[in-house]
Order: sequence, then structure tokens, then C-alpha cells
Amino acid sequence: MSATLETSQEPMITVCVKNTQGLPGVDWFPGTDRFLYFGVGADAGGEELFKSQQRKNVADPVWNEECKLPAGRPLKFTVFKQMQREGGRHRLCKLRLG
Repeated sequence: MSATLETSQEPMITVCVKNTQGLPGVDWFPGTDRFLYFGVGADAGGEELFKSQQRKNVADPVWNEECKLPAGRPLKFTVFKQMQREGGRHRLCKLRLG
């Protein structure tokens, strides 16, 4: 389930993340489910502002998800791989805006 954090004091922008291609380290072992998702957080402080739906067992996930984010501060987009058997999550890549 996706969630957004909105405050009435800050101007907001709408961001649409369509898809990713060529992610490093997306391989997985047979018989293990792998889930990919992205999260958006404040670059300073690490507060999570949005988390996408998970995409199961795909190398080039398509999300087409929109989220409202604060316009006045730097943001960090991170794509994570979560393995069902291993538990925990592994960062595949990140992008900083702002």
C-alpha cells in the first residue's frame, strides 16, 4: 500500500515514476521470489515520504505511480530488492533530486 506525507505549509509537486531499465544486481536464485520497489525520502534525515507497490520477479519493473512530494527540499529516490527467503532489503540504485 502506498502512502504520502503532505503538509499544508509546504508547496507540493507531483512526480510520476514510470519504470526502470538495466538495474544492477537484479538477478536472483531459482525458487526465490524477488520483489522490487522504490522509496522516496528526504535527502537529509532519511524520512520516508513514499513507497511504491512491489513488483514481483521482473528485471525492468513498470510502476506508473504518482506521488505528491515537498517541492522545497532535496529528495532521494532509491530502488530496493527484497528477497522473500533472505528477508531484509538491498539497495540497487539511488537518484538524488534537488
